[in-house]
Amino acid sequence: MRALQREQERTGTAHHSGLERWVRWEFPAEGWMVLHMDGAAKGNPGPAGAEGVIRGDKGEWVHGFSENLGFCTSVKAELRAVLRGLTLANDVRVQKLWVQMDS
Repeated sequence: MRALQREQERTGTAHHSGLERWVRWEFPAEGWMVLHMDGAAKGNPGPAGAEGVIRGDKGEWVHGFSENLGFCTSVKAELRAVLRGLTLANDVRVQKLWVQMDS
């Protein structure tokens, strides 16, 4: 909370500006693929899972995964999603990869 207060004091604005920002799919450059992934835990720690999808430069589905992680923290779930996604990309021989996640 102190860090947010310092930011507000420094900039004169609240951390959340109230402006909307549209989030949408962006196509990668030709020849590239995109790995979207996420990990989550209900509670921290709690029951957790990881999921992801690899899409081609035209938006086509290439490969995906979904994994039950058992009981762990949200940070571990995010890291497991990264590891599983990068391993999958390597297994299907992706040469150029753009990685996107929310953490």
